[in-house]
Amino acid sequence: ALVGRTMQEIETFKNTGPTERELADVKEGMLRDYESSMRTNNYLLANITSRYQLGEAVEGFFTLEQDYRALTPGDLQNAARQYLNTSLLVRVTLVPER
Repeated sequence: ALVGRTMQEIETFKNTGPTERELADVKEGMLRDYESSMRTNNYLLANITSRYQLGEAVEGFFTLEQDYRALTPGDLQNAARQYLNTSLLVRVTLVPER
């Protein structure tokens, strides 16, 4: 039942995307987390180091706030359509060892 309901939610999200209110709530939380994390040296060091190690532009880290603010419901719906392809689903069952 849980898997079926999850698949249903994914399909709904792909078809309709998030509401403006849902997106605003998530963006608010992301921005709050980003702003408080930017005040700590460990957060800055970890993210800058990670970007160097992955060969990513460090400058992109400092534009995250603008990137978060620019997200639209359509952006998330398009991402869901691209990355949540349920025809490629692999179902795995974990069986306890006896």
